[in-house]
Amino acid sequence: MTKRSDPKASAGARAQTQSELTSLRRQVAEAKRVQAELRRQLKLRTQELERSQSSLKSMVEHAPNFIHLVDTDLRVTFINRGGEGVKPEDIVGTRVGDYMMAADRRRVRRRLRHVLKTGKSTQYEFASAGVNGTLAWYRTTAGPIDSDGMITGLVLITFDITEDRYRTDALREGKRVAEAARIRDRALLDSIGEGLVVINESGEIADINPSATRLLGYHPEELVGQWFPSVMLALDDNGNEIHPLDRPALRALSSGEAISEVVRYRRKDGSYFPAAVTISPVVLEGRPVGAIEVFRDLTRERELEQAKEEFVSLASHQLRTPATGVKAYISMLLDGYTGNLTVQQQSFLKKVFTSNERQLQIINDMLSVARMDAGRVVPELASADLTALINDVVDEQRPTIRSRHQTLNLKLPAAKVEGVVDAKLVRMALENVVNNASKYTPEGGSIALGLRQTGATAQITIRDTGVGIAKADLPRLFKRFSRIDNPLSTHGGGTGLGLYLAHNVVTLHYGRMLVDSTPGEGTVFTVELPLGAAGPATILQNAGGGRRS
Repeated sequence: MTKRSDPKASAGARAQTQSELTSLRRQVAEAKRVQAELRRQLKLRTQELERSQSSLKSMVEHAPNFIHLVDTDLRVTFINRGGEGVKPEDIVGTRVGDYMMAADRRRVRRRLRHVLKTGKSTQYEFASAGVNGTLAWYRTTAGPIDSDGMITGLVLITFDITEDRYRTDALREGKRVAEAARIRDRALLDSIGEGLVVINESGEIADINPSATRLLGYHPEELVGQWFPSVMLALDDNGNEIHPLDRPALRALSSGEAISEVVRYRRKDGSYFPAAVTISPVVLEGRPVGAIEVFRDLTRERELEQAKEEFVSLASHQLRTPATGVKAYISMLLDGYTGNLTVQQQSFLKKVFTSNERQLQIINDMLSVARMDAGRVVPELASADLTALINDVVDEQRPTIRSRHQTLNLKLPAAKVEGVVDAKLVRMALENVVNNASKYTPEGGSIALGLRQTGATAQITIRDTGVGIAKADLPRLFKRFSRIDNPLSTHGGGTGLGLYLAHNVVTLHYGRMLVDSTPGEGTVFTVELPLGAAGPATILQNAGGGRRS
């Protein structure tokens, strides 16, 4: 008998099956959706990767540096363009080093084989012919290409360092030249016989040469870095210590102008010596940043000057004494103390008298020069009438000028001109200039003196119609024993000291002496003297205090 199925059980089974089928459909749909999303994401990632690869390829291709890929045999499998004029097809397939010098090739290939063996990056430099055929320098960084723990090649990144190399070489050469110059300058400074001190803008000693340390009695390390006035004590000619701010070096630093003076420096042992110093500021961009002082010991020079002065004084005295006696006896003979003289005897004695007078004038001039050169002539300033002084000079010189058949013209202002001067010295100076004008003016010529006041200055002119002075001879006109060759120089006599003394007298009065001359037409001397418009006391004070040399 056939067993019948339970309808309820069948319905439940169908329902369960239907539910499982529905769930399966949903899972399949979800799987399809996920699969579609994965395809979309994969596509996006692929596109991004392609873009990245394209971008990377573009970057590599257009990179300014050379990028090589080489295999384990050091053959180039890839190279970017790397720069203008590079053709990859000429490089790919060659071995690294083929384009290098032989020495560089062997060295570089050893380095790259070491990277292949150890996997450690390296860096090297080499020279090669550049794009334009000139020598170029490169620096390469080489690293391994690792594939699953196995080195399959190398990547080389090469930089053109030619400009850097040239700059480095230029810098190195500059340093070499600078060092050579420093050594040369050091040797030059060390060989200078005068003392030399380099001072920075703070007044500290930055450098000093051996001559300076020898003169001062110090070792260099005792002076370098020290404040200049504290270790190089200086006195003036009167024995007074010079205040630090009045020292020539600091004044040169503050003013930016060169200064020359004479001071007395103290040695380490406490003794002093006279020194002529010249300080020149070091100016950078219009601002003093230091100074260089050069000084020399004047001890020997002053000893020689003193010896010379004593010799000239003694010699002049010994010469003047008999010459004065000769003058007295000749005068007595001419005055008839021993009886009447014949005309010929008088003529001979007058010539002897004139020669003796000339000898006395030479002796007096030499004594005056010796005193002036020794700095022992100090003007005795007082208020004086220059108009009257010039009249006295004219009266004194008029007989001599007349004896030479010359005319003398005088042009003076109506009002007297007064100045603070040493009348005796100024008179001597003017007499020398007038006498010089007369000596070098031929017979029949003329000499003219003039005086005028311009502000606080008196201008005295001595004009002649003499032989004149060539332009080339003007620079030595006021030098000692200077004689200018001209048609009258053989007859004029003289010592060559007159204009030298006159020029020094004018300089002692803070004035100046000018000359303008045309050969064959004549000469004009102009003496300019300050009158002391600021008051006689000012000039007296300046002269009394002396001037630094």
